[in-house]
Amino acid sequence: MGGEFKVVDVRLDADGSIMHIGFYSRGIFNIGDHVTVQIDAQRRTGNARSHSAGHLIDCAVTQLVLPLKPTKGYHIPEGAYVEYEGTIDTTEELLNALQTKINELVDKDISVNCLDLSSEHARDRGIYAPEGKAARIVKFEGFESCGCGGTHVRSSQGIGPITIRKIKSKKGVTRISYTI
Repeated sequence: MGGEFKVVDVRLDADGSIMHIGFYSRGIFNIGDHVTVQIDAQRRTGNARSHSAGHLIDCAVTQLVLPLKPTKGYHIPEGAYVEYEGTIDTTEELLNALQTKINELVDKDISVNCLDLSSEHARDRGIYAPEGKAARIVKFEGFESCGCGGTHVRSSQGIGPITIRKIKSKKGVTRISYTI
């Protein structure tokens, strides 16, 4: 009787349904069972820090006036990166400049604001939201906002140290890999 299900990923499908992806580590659930949900606080905090770090890298790219347009990010601590449309010369000098800028932004303790938008308002801003479902935007104070459904810290200092591991540009795409 009873079971334990470990969630390893959460996704929003095209219809706006939330999918919990994982595995049973013990037993199973039956329809109508009462369940207790427990969040792995350490994992959630690590994911929030890594996710916010990716957005802060966007802020650094903007401040360095790099000719890059953000397209996507993978913010899971194991293998985190942000990708951009456009290419740049990936020199040691650029990597050092980006690292210095990201360190400055972390130290400034910039507030992170999250705001939920109706699906109509989101579409008006060019942000995807399933019909009838809310979308969330995330914004570091003083920078542009972007659509994002991930968890975040309250300010840049909450991220902690960020290390820019690698910058790679090819075929019109630049990827900036990082760790926290």
